Amino acid sequence: RDQPGQMHLTVLARPNLPNIEGLEAFAGPVFHTARWPSDLDLTGKRVGVIGSGCTSYQMVPELAETAGHTYLFQRTPNWCFDVPGYRTPYPPQVNWLDRNLRPALARGSAAAAHGSQIHAASLAGVSGPRALRGIGQTRMTITEISSRLTYDDYLNFPNDGKRYEIIEGELYVNPSPNMKHQRVLLRLARSLADFVETHGLGEVFIAPFDVVLSEIDVLEPDVLFISAARMHILTQANVKGAPDLVVEVLSDGTRRYDETTKRKRYEHFEVQEYWIVDPIDDSVRILRLQGKQYERIIVGGNITSPLFPGLSLELKKLFAEQV
Repeated sequence: RDQPGQMHLTVLARPNLPNIEGLEAFAGPVFHTARWPSDLDLTGKRVGVIGSGCTSYQMVPELAETAGHTYLFQRTPNWCFDVPGYRTPYPPQVNWLDRNLRPALARGSAAAAHGSQIHAASLAGVSGPRALRGIGQTRMTITEISSRLTYDDYLNFPNDGKRYEIIEGELYVNPSPNMKHQRVLLRLARSLADFVETHGLGEVFIAPFDVVLSEIDVLEPDVLFISAARMHILTQANVKGAPDLVVEVLSDGTRRYDETTKRKRYEHFEVQEYWIVDPIDDSVRILRLQGKQYERIIVGGNITSPLFPGLSLELKKLFAEQV
């Protein structure tokens, strides 16, 4: 203590400093974590931490990265030990609960403590409040919280290589495709992109590229086409609206999802054409919007479409094992 240093005190949750002999002679700042100075800079300092509770367990590793030396003082052996995955990001469902459930419960607790009535917050998908009668005359209205995910939640999903989609607020995680899926996808996307670029029809994109149909509908079709007349829906980050064409190449893990769940959303948002490409039986089905509903067209030898006048893609070449 002959040179000024730093001491950091942690005593459970109440900001009380322990009575430590000689503390009055300590030259550096002394404080509880609940009274942490906003302008404190511990870079290169010698820091003492008293106590090894939860706060200390989370704080000391960070201090050790900044301080010149960190000392930990404890009365009993440390109950903490290395926990694999402790700093691993939470999955998107847990992040959603943290942002939505905890504030709602806090509002409910505050109302109960004051014996008052609260009303349901304006949350997306709230189906209405339920009035519950508690102890005595206390009456509280509980919000029925929606479990629907939004595009804001989607943006916070981990960048772990998985393909996430949201349909009507529900999360879908798609497995990695197989080799034939990727081979067919590449051939189709390359043929479409070359034709579209040559004729100045618009632009073709492949996944991953977000198509935001609504705040609770965010999809990543394998291939999508936006016509020149509708380029206003294209942004640097995503597509905000329905593309003219979406293509899904089926795989065992996504077949039912692509043929039913996605089909309904593409139809609902009036995507003009939805191509379902099946590399298992080497077939292509085109769903073309007629009014508000899709008309199913079974492709014979070649793929054609009014979206691409003059285009003719041969199925045999599309599904060939090698070209």
